[in-house]
Amino acid sequence: MGSPINNCINSSSYTLEYCDSSFKTHEFAGTVFDTQVNFKVLKMDNSIFIWIGLFSKEIFGDLCLAMSTRFQSTPISTQFFGEFTDIVSPTLAKKLAKRLGKQVFLSCNITDNIMLPEVEKLLCEEINKNPHYF
Repeated sequence: MGSPINNCINSSSYTLEYCDSSFKTHEFAGTVFDTQVNFKVLKMDNSIFIWIGLFSKEIFGDLCLAMSTRFQSTPISTQFFGEFTDIVSPTLAKKLAKRLGKQVFLSCNITDNIMLPEVEKLLCEEINKNPHYF
């Protein structure tokens, strides 16, 4: 067996090569009404995962997916878990899927509806400032 230093492991039946990950991460935060909101982004080849939550309470209580299809002009979405009557995550995920042109997995853990427009504004500003992370 070779070592990772040589970037390759050889065997009589296989060769395993190490390569760079295509996953890229990005984190940023902002303040909305004196409350710190954190954003965590995982950029993949053809999709993106975005987690949004409060600094004081980092939970993963919601997950949805939105993507464009060739059958309609607006993206479709589905919720995997969380409050299924809440349309916040699916709606935001659809907007992001349309804007970014890729599948969007979104976990929005903000329960204060008054904060949501400002949270969306922070996210859009970050996308404009750093599009390479999205």
